[in-house]
Amino acid sequence: MEVPEVVQWGNALGDGGTDTECQHGPVECTVMRTYACSKYKYSPSALTHLKFLHCFDDTLIQTFPAGLPPGTVNATYAATVFKQCATTLSLDAAALSACAAGDEGTKLFAQEKAKTPSHMGVPFVTINEGAILYNNAELNLHASVCKAYTGTRPLACTEFLKQVSPFAYTSFLSIA
Repeated sequence: MEVPEVVQWGNALGDGGTDTECQHGPVECTVMRTYACSKYKYSPSALTHLKFLHCFDDTLIQTFPAGLPPGTVNATYAATVFKQCATTLSLDAAALSACAAGDEGTKLFAQEKAKTPSHMGVPFVTINEGAILYNNAELNLHASVCKAYTGTRPLACTEFLKQVSPFAYTSFLSIA
């Protein structure tokens, strides 16, 4: 089974260049450009990139368990967390930061826009470029991925499909 690809564009408007406006402001654009630099250039594998995403997002969730107050994730805080996560994963934090701040990050961010289908809101998931699946009470991401899997299903799918999950929009993906 392949490692899933996460595309970072969300509800941003623009072409990925300097005129791009992110839903949650300029810091969100910087975060997504940093993710794009990690994904396309500085992470040695897709799994390392996912671990980088997980580290940043998990830090936010642990730091702000009630949700992010407006304006909480400023550029300084984001840069600090990215540096910690990059160091943990042996990624070059300075190169990631330079990439995100420069033309290269802009070009890589534009690639994310090109991969993003027209959508009605976030979060959403597509599997194998199929229909958009929106977060709702019936969505079971793990089951959807397993149903779309072709070939011999891995044990994670055969065992999981025997269960009925009480969780909506829960992937049960563990990044170890």
